[in-house]
Amino acid sequence: MKPPVFPTPPLPCAPGGPLQPQQGWGPAPGRTLGLPVGAVVAFSGELLSQSKKLAGGTTDLQHFGWRLCDGASVRISAYPELFAAIGYLYGNEGNGAFRLPNYEGYFLRAVDPEPGKIDRDLSMRHSTDGKNRTYAGVGSKQGSALEQHQHELVQSDSTVSNGVLGPEPVLAPTGQSQTGDIVKGQVGISQYETRAVNISVYWLIKCRLDAVL
Repeated sequence: MKPPVFPTPPLPCAPGGPLQPQQGWGPAPGRTLGLPVGAVVAFSGELLSQSKKLAGGTTDLQHFGWRLCDGASVRISAYPELFAAIGYLYGNEGNGAFRLPNYEGYFLRAVDPEPGKIDRDLSMRHSTDGKNRTYAGVGSKQGSALEQHQHELVQSDSTVSNGVLGPEPVLAPTGQSQTGDIVKGQVGISQYETRAVNISVYWLIKCRLDAVL
């Protein structure tokens, strides 16, 4: 049986011209990595800007067909495959440009497969294309919130000196406004947000097709 024959498509276009296969990286000959354009992955190392040289412990994204999810404006002509995948979902810059998603500082949440079944606050979701319209699909943003709840507060009585009846102390109910600290112990308190335990990463988006080597 003859081995399958893989067609050779034209080289994907990159900002600096066609993407040329490089020695020592990339998929096996005749195959692609298979990730669709528009896929998002977490990157655990440091990134270099495209104006700097590749150095140890850092990555220059221009060599790999990925970009940082930082909301940057890019040309449709430079990333036609990515534009076909996400369009103007994250912003229309006009003059042949569109915006990348901006995931800086965000947790990512899967789209609710049955609207309102899991994410019951769909009305609080809005678009990220600059129009801030009510929208609950992929690419929508939702602000932070605390689930409605109650605390059981145990209050004890305090003693005061009775100067009229004598030095014997008497019990006086503590006022309802004197609740003290609700949260005690080794608990992190933030003035700005409610958050889960987390680790920082870079979110990257695949911008062009893999080269077939």
